[in-house]
Amino acid sequence: MMALKENIYLIILFLSLNIFLYILKNNFYSKFLPIDKPHGRKIHINPVVINGGFIFFVNIIIFLIVTKFQYKIFENFNDDKIIFIFFLTIIFFLGLLDDKINLNGSLKLILLIALIYFFLINYKIFWITELKFSFSTKSINLGWFSIYFTILCISLFINSFNMFD
Repeated sequence: MMALKENIYLIILFLSLNIFLYILKNNFYSKFLPIDKPHGRKIHINPVVINGGFIFFVNIIIFLIVTKFQYKIFENFNDDKIIFIFFLTIIFFLGLLDDKINLNGSLKLILLIALIYFFLINYKIFWITELKFSFSTKSINLGWFSIYFTILCISLFINSFNMFD
């Protein structure tokens, strides 16, 4: 029963945070975040602030901080939590830089893959080493291909999130 109560508090915290971030939308974001102006591929008519990455980033950082204290995640390796947050921050600023100056897609992909590689080379705990499927009892061991498959999955995940706007 106590875990349910703690989860409700966590949900209320994140809901309040997101309502607050939404209220700040017009005042704060337009001063600090890039603005997306409509053109041929866009469906919006008026310029809009690109704030999805910022809201996602703030939510992840607060989630990591709250879970650190509440559930003792990253308890045995405190430096890893800091490096993970640093890694997320670099990726956030890469996306922000792309929104601001419109980086070449190939350059952005190369930088993203390099960042993911340098993070994963030091933290094998995040590697996808084996694939298991619910419809089969067999599993596929990725062996030496693990790091490349993990880089592919993370970069596809990040790029798919970028497609929301």
